Amino acid sequence: FTLSSHIHIPDILSILPGTMGPYSWIPTMQCYHHVLSMKHYIHGSIQINENEKKIISGIGYIEKDWGHSFPSIWIWGQANQWENLSSTSASLFFSLALIPWYFNMEFAGFLIVFEYNNEFYRFNTYLQSIIHDLSINSNTNQLSFNVYDVLFQYKLHISTYCNELENIYGAMLYGPRDDQMVKYVKEFLTKNIHFDVRLSKLIYNITLNKDSNDTFIQHGYYEEIIFQGRAQNIALEITGDINRLSEKFRYTYENIYPWNFSFIRILVLYYKLILTSIISIIIIWLIFVKCR
Repeated sequence: FTLSSHIHIPDILSILPGTMGPYSWIPTMQCYHHVLSMKHYIHGSIQINENEKKIISGIGYIEKDWGHSFPSIWIWGQANQWENLSSTSASLFFSLALIPWYFNMEFAGFLIVFEYNNEFYRFNTYLQSIIHDLSINSNTNQLSFNVYDVLFQYKLHISTYCNELENIYGAMLYGPRDDQMVKYVKEFLTKNIHFDVRLSKLIYNITLNKDSNDTFIQHGYYEEIIFQGRAQNIALEITGDINRLSEKFRYTYENIYPWNFSFIRILVLYYKLILTSIISIIIIWLIFVKCR
């Protein structure tokens, strides 16, 4: 078959970090991941055996992985087609995994990018984003979680919807394992699983509501919805000991909230003031030394 798409894809990972940020430059990572195109249009033809050649058009997504092995546990999903939102530009990619680290340690890592009307919302480990309420069932392909930026200014909710009356089949794909390509990656590329996605801006209004079941509402936060939609024709992978992955994420992020002190969050929130103060102190010190 033949497909074509007119997009320019520069490979600049050698001089700039990609989707993984500074982790792209760490030479001992088990696997590297980079999104090349969140959304582009394709046109071409397809012919299987002696069947009639069919002209097709659609929406594409391109990413690449390289390394000697995929993580032992991961979740990956992608979507850029939406029910009743044909004129809306929105694309979603997410990946959650248990990442091997030095000295036989491991950490819960994730990469999440949501593009809406040409604006990118990034929620990643290296940006100190936070994941709450992660729930996964690999038997029913059900998952749900909320992710927040480091300052708790934005919230992205993602959950799956599956029609239990419809059969859902996955394809076994080849993936790297111990420097070999092994057929063990089960991927669902289907219209029978949907992603329910909601992007909100969190606003603090001081008014507390202790009667609410929502922890954020109890502390005076409410959501201003930016985007809400259901993705169709999605791609999804759930591989490995998912219960262990859920427990690791819960242990890492369960006590991180905007009303709890965070040194990293304080630095990000006041980095301009801190940087200006440091520069001012250096200038004053240089003037003082010169005048002595």
